[in-house]
Amino acid sequence: MTHRDRVHRKYSASNAHRILHCPGQVSYCATLPPRPDSEASEEGTEAHELLERILLGGASDTVTTQAPREMRDAVQVALDYIEGVALRQGRALDIAVEHEYLFPQSVVPAEDAGGHLDVALIDQTTNELWVVEYKHGAGVFVPVVGNEQLLFAATALAWRRAYARIHLVVIQPRILWHGPVVREWTIDMLDVIEFQSRMERAIAIADRCGQPDTLKPGEHCRFCPGEAMCQAREKGALSVVGARSISSFVPPPPPSLGLGRLSEILLRADEIKSWLKACESYAYDSAMQNVKVPGYKLVEAQDRRTVTATPREIAATLTEIAGRYVGEDEVTERETLGVTALDKLVTKLARDAAPAGQKDAAVKAARDKFAFLTSKASSGKLSLVPETDPRPAVNRVQAMFKGVAIPALPTGE
Repeated sequence: MTHRDRVHRKYSASNAHRILHCPGQVSYCATLPPRPDSEASEEGTEAHELLERILLGGASDTVTTQAPREMRDAVQVALDYIEGVALRQGRALDIAVEHEYLFPQSVVPAEDAGGHLDVALIDQTTNELWVVEYKHGAGVFVPVVGNEQLLFAATALAWRRAYARIHLVVIQPRILWHGPVVREWTIDMLDVIEFQSRMERAIAIADRCGQPDTLKPGEHCRFCPGEAMCQAREKGALSVVGARSISSFVPPPPPSLGLGRLSEILLRADEIKSWLKACESYAYDSAMQNVKVPGYKLVEAQDRRTVTATPREIAATLTEIAGRYVGEDEVTERETLGVTALDKLVTKLARDAAPAGQKDAAVKAARDKFAFLTSKASSGKLSLVPETDPRPAVNRVQAMFKGVAIPALPTGE
């Protein structure tokens, strides 16, 4: 059975954060038609299947060796981490790959709540458990602390056995700008017991409800199957600017809003943008399935010219045009890779060169060394951000008079 053929349970680990924050989502989404997988989700599925295949002994088969190089490099980060844990522990560990489990609860039928875990590691000697989730996505940072998907899986695995320590792990090799691509959070059995109780209460609420007033829009709406059609989300987005419905919405001029309303709109701008983007994506997916979207149609994208000749052929043609010799160096450009691309290269080179069990440390040392070849320079521009942002506020008056010496007033003595 492939990952695509699995039965997705009503109360699953991947949906745990939405069950906790939006109880009506479960019943509401059950009424919606299935959405086609996006290109990103298809790629993620392929990466997970590649990881599973290698861990089960298929490292040298044709399917594995023909996988895209970038995907194999990303999956290798997870393989290195798993090997590194065994080396640090100094012994062989029990390993379960794509482990299927049921979540401990007594509200709904047992088979309705559960999921699959990418990798579980158990050290029988120290009585430790590692719950490992591989994330192939490069666009959305996945935190590990408080991660409900990992807590859901850890609770299921630890419910019948008390572990001394439980390590929750997110491996996200293609995100570099948020710090370590391997992130760990260690919990204990008290955390497991607390989460099991909280999750069971949430399942009970979700199982009883399904009305629109139980839908609670928020950050958890991202990747929800109903994010584009949810009336609660539409209502929440429109209420920010004082509109009751999309048909009656007329954008108010910013000066008429007042600073209080303006602040609220800015604080919820990402929520509104996310909803609009979800609407656009759903409309496009519907049209691609031959569903008529009133007022819209699918058309061929505009053609874009691309260069198909080699630098030598281009130089020869330009020589004829110019009446003088034009060399290949005049039609090609060479420039240093950008910071993001160089970060990926530094990470890969350091990881490939380091021995097993030392790869994460080698990557950190390499990135620290590479940092001396870069610099951060202020653009001189100011950004308006929420007060929760950790950067210190700039006093415009002080900035304007910076470097100006103001003479002291005479004291009259």
